[in-house]
Amino acid sequence: MINIVEIFKEHAESLGITFDYGTKAMNNLLGSNKVTSDIYLLLSSPITWKRSQSDYGALGKQTLNSSFLFVVKSSLDNVIYAQRGQESDKGKYSKNVAPLFGVLDSFKELLDCSLFSVEQWEVIDAYNMLDTNTDGLLITFTLKES
Repeated sequence: MINIVEIFKEHAESLGITFDYGTKAMNNLLGSNKVTSDIYLLLSSPITWKRSQSDYGALGKQTLNSSFLFVVKSSLDNVIYAQRGQESDKGKYSKNVAPLFGVLDSFKELLDCSLFSVEQWEVIDAYNMLDTNTDGLLITFTLKES
């Protein structure tokens, strides 16, 4: 079995990202509501593990699916882009979401390794998530054992 929780934790921490794993309800208990520059990777439970079966009964390669949030804490009253006459570079997209794409690319590069390959990777931008008010990216993924 691929221990994806430990792999995600090690890769996140190597990039200076705060890692946590749990259900959506548990991840909602992120902590203080202070705006910080910390990046959080919140891996969502459940993770689905599947293993293919060969015609001869042998177990094949395993595939796993899940999702995670890649977020920073945010200010609830800020606009997403340029609403209310605000300059676009001061909105949530420019300040919080756009910078995460580069860090996410670095994280994904660490996942592309000899243990497994990234079969599917879908990214959605999201705002005002969780009780602590975070902005960032919601990633759904499929990994397949090499």
